[in-house]
Amino acid sequence: MRKAPRQPPLPNPPKWAKLSPGVSLTLDKSWGATSGDTSSRSRWADSVTSDLVVKTDNDEHFIKDISDDGLLIVRNNREKPDYFAATFGGHSYVHKHADVGQMIFWYKGAQFLADPGKYIYGKSAERDRVVSAISHGVIDSHPETLHPTDIQLPRSGSYKTGVSVLEDEVSISLNFSDKSGGAYIRHIEYAPSRFLRIRDIAHRKQGKYVSRLKFNGSLSVEELVEGYQLSDLNSGASLTLSCSAAAIASTCPFGLSLAYGEIEPAWVFEVIAESGKLIEWKLTLD
Repeated sequence: MRKAPRQPPLPNPPKWAKLSPGVSLTLDKSWGATSGDTSSRSRWADSVTSDLVVKTDNDEHFIKDISDDGLLIVRNNREKPDYFAATFGGHSYVHKHADVGQMIFWYKGAQFLADPGKYIYGKSAERDRVVSAISHGVIDSHPETLHPTDIQLPRSGSYKTGVSVLEDEVSISLNFSDKSGGAYIRHIEYAPSRFLRIRDIAHRKQGKYVSRLKFNGSLSVEELVEGYQLSDLNSGASLTLSCSAAAIASTCPFGLSLAYGEIEPAWVFEVIAESGKLIEWKLTLD
């Protein structure tokens, strides 16, 4: 097994980023152009093999770093697999949505975190909404959502991302900016069979920001004293969602794309936060 050590943070981090202990970029690296929607990332091959592996007590989880497509995949090869994917590629209006930091997560063969994927082509108000950040489980601006033309991510790639791997955990850090000078960081820690943790923070002189997660709309959602219990009734798989701030739960018509033009509703959890405030989500795997 090859184990990649954690990399040092980027030099000269912005002062506001120091407000978020534990949230730092781990590798100074820019990715190139990407193309294609993300609906296919909800499906997987029969198995994945890799020389980069994270281990749990009873399984191995293989890592696929598909940098050309701005995608990282972690999954095991069980009959009902756990599957995690995060997207961090540059985009264009035609080929890729404003989904930097979007995650897809299947647990015990059931989908929890969802991505809208394919929907429609051609310029229209509906297309603008579908490809914008508001239709994705990402870190976003507020009150106006980030539109693909508002993010400084040209096809040559201008954002930063880093990946580090420990024996039982993989971490992803990324940051990007908008044309108004806002800066955004999403830091993801995935410890297979234990938890998925997301930390968001943004600095925006012109307003607040939104930390948003998007779940499969067919899940059963039960509010607890602290957080929510999310369950897939068909498989029996469940997890607990908690947040460092009061989260708003709602349903959204732009959910998971099962086939071209066919969209199922989604559960959306989001926090509207002040600039510079750290928001932490944790999915505890039951």
